[in-house]
Amino acid sequence: MKSTSSSKWLLLIHQVPSKPDYLRVRVGRRLRQLGAVPIKNSIYVVPETPSVRSALSDLAEEIQERGGEAVICRAAFLGGLTDGAVEDLVRAARDASTKRSSVRPGDAPRACAGDEPFRTARVAERRARWAA
Repeated sequence: MKSTSSSKWLLLIHQVPSKPDYLRVRVGRRLRQLGAVPIKNSIYVVPETPSVRSALSDLAEEIQERGGEAVICRAAFLGGLTDGAVEDLVRAARDASTKRSSVRPGDAPRACAGDEPFRTARVAERRARWAA
């Protein structure tokens, strides 16, 4: 991403009802899938593209249909956070997501092998599930 003062960002400012719990989880997962990063509680930023704008609109509509509030804004960062700082946040989130998705199923049991004895049964159970 190049850093310019004309960078366009979309903000989703939302308030999700506390119940049902699954809605909060669903909103969080969808935001991560879109590459959005939190800049404050319930304020997420993502680079603007037509597909992201459409997906955010769908998400905001779902939040509102389920009793919450959601607003989508176009933004440029002028103070506090700069466009460059936001680009770094988005890049770091994308890199972390890529790193998580590159872990193979067999890696976790090997990483846990040196843990305390009380974890052994849980690790064996996971190994069996992953091997299936």
